[in-house]
Amino acid sequence: MLTTIKKILLDIGVVVWYDMYMVTRKYIGQRVSRIKHRCTNPRDFSYTYYGGKGIKLCFTAGELLDWLVGRSIDPHGLDIHRINNDGNYTLDNIEFLTPAEHRTIHSKTGH
Repeated sequence: MLTTIKKILLDIGVVVWYDMYMVTRKYIGQRVSRIKHRCTNPRDFSYTYYGGKGIKLCFTAGELLDWLVGRSIDPHGLDIHRINNDGNYTLDNIEFLTPAEHRTIHSKTGH
């Protein structure tokens, strides 16, 4: 019975979706942890540009994951970019860009 249920779930893509969700959850957790570290730890090599400027992280990994799912965004291979470079990491001040798009923005603004 369990094998039949798993096969049906696999056929309709639920298991694949669940596996992708779990991989994305771990990935987002790591990204948010890195942001938190550079915003809060004076020993982080990037702290001067983030926490040292008063930049704060204002969402949890779970909140970001819900935000991504609600917008059907697959974050893998994308950079988190703050729209207002002087603003905090808030859900209304971030977007996901390719590394090339991110470099282009930073080369224009000098940030």
